Amino acid sequence: MNLEAGGMDGSSGANETDSPVSQRRADELPAPPPERQEVLLRREVKRLDWSLLGDATLGFFSMETTFTRTLRDFVVNPRRAFESYLGPARLQFSNPLKLLITLVAISTFLNYLVGNFDAVVDGWAMGAQEAGTEQTLTLEQQAALSAFLQRYYNLLVLGGLPVVAFITRFVYWNRAYNVVEHLALNSFALSVTTSFYILLVGPAIKFPLVMALYGMGSLGYQTWVYRRVMGPGWFRALAATTLSTLSSMMIFIAALGLYVAYLQA
Repeated sequence: MNLEAGGMDGSSGANETDSPVSQRRADELPAPPPERQEVLLRREVKRLDWSLLGDATLGFFSMETTFTRTLRDFVVNPRRAFESYLGPARLQFSNPLKLLITLVAISTFLNYLVGNFDAVVDGWAMGAQEAGTEQTLTLEQQAALSAFLQRYYNLLVLGGLPVVAFITRFVYWNRAYNVVEHLALNSFALSVTTSFYILLVGPAIKFPLVMALYGMGSLGYQTWVYRRVMGPGWFRALAATTLSTLSSMMIFIAALGLYVAYLQA
């Protein structure tokens, strides 16, 4: 840089001083994804051999051989992973909704095995009793509420996802991504946190502190993902995490409250 020229003209020197910072912030903003792209695939079809058995038994767990890579990439570098998914490398990643539906189904089954649904019902009944509200549950109603959670827990989790997508789209209104792309990003983020939940739900039976640490880690990861993918602004990332978490909790509690009201009607 020509320092002497900058010294002769103060405004010119100020612009050159500010330009690297502005350029760095601009580089951190997400680029608009391509509107349309063509990908040509070449596949080699071989004669059947014993790999057929391996594909049948391991294909589900590999999620089209992309399960592990998708989770790994969104843990290590979520921005690069998401931009790759929006680009020509999309076929190398799992479908975010399919991935999340599978993981939520697994977590629902594990919650049933370890008795987490009964714990939620007991907590609801105890809270209603202490508050002296009209939603005090009988034993039959508690059993019905537990069965409701076992049957519809996955829908309660997935049902709040579109709301979260609209929230993050609103918070990041000046970014290049549309609502469906926000839906995909939040699905990937929730898939990662659900995977860790599946791994930790067993140890949490003996060490309850594990779930508290998991909750804080999940919120931290979600905030970090928003900051990395959407660009500068920790405050905006924290706001997106807070609003998304509160909306999901309100949807879950409202659904339980409506069902309890139905049982007592």
